Amino acid sequence: EITVPDIVQLSMERKFRDAELVKWSPGRDAYVATLITYDGRIDAYFSEEGEFRGVGKIITEEYLPLAVKRKLAEEYASYQVYQIYRYDCNETGPCYYISMKNVHKDMIVRVKSSGTCATMKKCKIKKNKNLVV
Repeated sequence: EITVPDIVQLSMERKFRDAELVKWSPGRDAYVATLITYDGRIDAYFSEEGEFRGVGKIITEEYLPLAVKRKLAEEYASYQVYQIYRYDCNETGPCYYISMKNVHKDMIVRVKSSGTCATMKKCKIKKNKNLVV
């Protein structure tokens, strides 16, 4: 748990009056409030000055836009998706952070609603030669 500036706390309370605060976390140039709302568990992002930046939450594949589903099917067919995080940014609109893996790689790809994407993180999966099954 972290301590947030009063202006950030007040901004969150004004924006999410009926939400229950679970915790505050540090973000990249931001504070993140994890909240329980009528819409389930969400993360609300605020600048250090208390400006509301956007909201994010974990979703399932069925809620992805068609362009995003097509991009995944075309370029990442060999990957298994294991987590999708939708972030609705006030400035740029929605984007999806999709965590996926195959036999060789574990990666996170950011895909916009239009289907344009960028790889955010990529790791090779190392095989343990001493593993006995």
